[in-house]
Amino acid sequence: MNPNLLRLARLGARMRWTITRNSLRRRGRALFALTIIASAGGAIAGFTTFAGAALMEPDPRRAVLLFGFTMGTVAWMFGPLLMGGTDETVDPAPLALLPLRRRQLAAVMAGSAATSPATVAVAVALLGAFATGAGGGVASALIAALTVAAMFVTGLGASRSLATLMGLANRTRRGRDISVVVVSLTGVGLWAISQSAGPLIQSGAASADSTLLRVLALLPPGWAARSLLHCHDGHPLAALPWAAATVATAVALVTAWARLAGRLLVGSSTRAPQRRRADRRGPVWPGAGSIRSACLAKEWRYQWRSPMRRTQAIIGVALSVGFPLLQVLPLPDPPRAMVYTALTGLLFSANNAFNVVGFDSPSLWLEFAARGGVRREQLVARLVTYGAGTVVGLVAAGLAVCAATGHWSELPPYLLLTPTGVLCLMGVGAVVSASAPLSAVDGDNPFKRPVGATGCGYAITVMGAMAGLAVLLAPAVLGAILIDGPWRYAPVVASLAWGWAVWRLGVGAALRRLDRHGVDLLAELSPRLAS
Repeated sequence: MNPNLLRLARLGARMRWTITRNSLRRRGRALFALTIIASAGGAIAGFTTFAGAALMEPDPRRAVLLFGFTMGTVAWMFGPLLMGGTDETVDPAPLALLPLRRRQLAAVMAGSAATSPATVAVAVALLGAFATGAGGGVASALIAALTVAAMFVTGLGASRSLATLMGLANRTRRGRDISVVVVSLTGVGLWAISQSAGPLIQSGAASADSTLLRVLALLPPGWAARSLLHCHDGHPLAALPWAAATVATAVALVTAWARLAGRLLVGSSTRAPQRRRADRRGPVWPGAGSIRSACLAKEWRYQWRSPMRRTQAIIGVALSVGFPLLQVLPLPDPPRAMVYTALTGLLFSANNAFNVVGFDSPSLWLEFAARGGVRREQLVARLVTYGAGTVVGLVAAGLAVCAATGHWSELPPYLLLTPTGVLCLMGVGAVVSASAPLSAVDGDNPFKRPVGATGCGYAITVMGAMAGLAVLLAPAVLGAILIDGPWRYAPVVASLAWGWAVWRLGVGAALRRLDRHGVDLLAELSPRLAS
């Protein structure tokens, strides 16, 4: 290989560690040390898991390799996007001014992408898979080494190709919207897979006739797993076609990465976007005849157009359905009280309700300055739009849990409890948001870490709000569970008035605090605008 390219690859590795160190140092040296320790722990755990598969029976060994390779590849593809977006190791545009040819720039990017802490941890974990496949003789060891190397390059190429493709998509508004939705769904899928893999293996999904494992074996990570399984059994000729398929996939993905990176580098990123001509003949908010209806119309349109709002809605609904199902499905005969675990979906909407004031604080600052304070209609409109998504998640979770348990008789009281839960959540959330708001700007990356009240006081406030929400809902839920017959509906119906009272008191308390301290809170959230 050309020595100059190797030197440039080492330069890319140094750049990667410099970027990582600088990005984490801004948040403290302890976080940098924690990242290194976590990567080392992940490397040891992955190596132990894959190497220990050699001592397992054939069916568990097959399940560990198929699940591990598939989940690892998917996590490698989408994890960097969920945890911070793209940087110079993905998008070469910041490096365009360097006096490098295309091939030299590719060497820099390859070196930087292959030497991050997480990537090194993956390489160490894959050495355990090599140890599993190398037990069938010298020929099997050679094919296993080729397979493991190709698997590493496959994951690297898939991750960087997807990130580069997202970089291209983020140059247009519609592309950003689509990429946000895709990454949101993928994040939910990763969470569901990580939570269900262990129970599936323990419940018999690791058997040879498992439909799930047969499907995973047809995917590119499954090809590498099948090659290693044949190598472990001492059949190198049977492993060779699967190893060749893995190598071909790796070459194709690396080629795609290089071509997409070239498009990012020479694409028309500086071209002025085409602007649609606005039709100013109609009203700004059609059908808005009052301040309340105008605020609601604005928030509904914002809910539809904002990538961050859509991301929060998708993740909230998906987790509201997935979490109670994961609690119910492992039980052979779940009791009827398990239906009410669907109310835990309130926890996944709490982040929205607890940050009504802080979300997109610059726009709220303009409303505050224009009106001399936050109007009740503005606060209520934001709470209502968040509450609508929470209702959708709770109803979907109740239907899913009833379908999984067969206790359809519990669905009517559960649905009657849903408005109470949402009203209590919104009332408590209004108080928390006005007391300790977080600044979350609705920008291109909806997954980046917010700033603001993120210290111990905020954590204590949120934990106290969660406990208070549980106390507010406990009487109605216990009444629906413990009382039999038609009388069980009495506490459920009465809880509607209780939820309405919590809503009114919470909104009133939040408005009083904003009237007294609104300027200071919003100045803390948006210091540039405040100055």
